Amino acid sequence: MEHSKLPWRYCGQDRGKPCVCMQIWCDDYPVAVVESGKWGDRFPSIRLVGGSLSVKAEPYMDMIEYGKIPQEEAEANAAFIVQAVNSHEALVERLQESETLLIGLQALCIHQRYVERIQAQINDNRAALKLAGVK
Repeated sequence: MEHSKLPWRYCGQDRGKPCVCMQIWCDDYPVAVVESGKWGDRFPSIRLVGGSLSVKAEPYMDMIEYGKIPQEEAEANAAFIVQAVNSHEALVERLQESETLLIGLQALCIHQRYVERIQAQINDNRAALKLAGVK
């Protein structure tokens, strides 16, 4: 399965600041919502409303709150997510280029050690020939 088409953008990016909806979009639809404000586990609950003779049960969503994400931080998170997603392909290409370069450097180092060994062997052979009186 493939991810949604790139580039992604955050709602309000054209204005330079994320919209209060905090949605991240591809071209056609939202793909994510960045949390902001209070966060925690949400669950359905029921409360009783009305007077003693007209009591009704009203459903609502409650939350066990674990913390709060400041709006500025959430906006920075939205921009960071969009930048990271949109940069992914270029980063992978750079890593592949770096890997190719590292393989080339490794081969060069191996070649250099091979040349050094051959040079040392030539020097040893020259020394042996000189000891043997061969010019």
